[in-house]
Amino acid sequence: MTYFQGLFEKHCQTVGAPTQLSFFTTTFSLLFMILNVPGNVLVILAVAKDPYKKLRTPFNYLMANLALADLIVGTVTDPMSIYIHWKEGINAKLLKSEYQILHMSYFISCTASVLSLATLAVERYLAIRNPHTYRNR
Repeated sequence: MTYFQGLFEKHCQTVGAPTQLSFFTTTFSLLFMILNVPGNVLVILAVAKDPYKKLRTPFNYLMANLALADLIVGTVTDPMSIYIHWKEGINAKLLKSEYQILHMSYFISCTASVLSLATLAVERYLAIRNPHTYRNR
């Protein structure tokens, strides 16, 4: 098994992604970034600048936390993804450190988003499970 793994790793380092796939991924990353940033900024501002303080609930704080995690994806990870895929598309040389930075950014930001979603799910479960005592807690 390790023989084949080494063989695939050598092959993957010498063969890049198809040009069309790189530009397709670049286009979608750009579209996601354009939609991600304003939407998540609006969610954060709605919770933070609420004049009547009616949006200051645990659920909305968790939604703002999720919006902040997704905003980091839109402002850090997506531009890096666009950069990497664009360089792949024009057949430019990519450094190993560029891949490592992109993968670390994906790992950290997407983990934060998933953990925020899990926390939201637990919070909603507790609200549904104990509707009469939920507000007091």
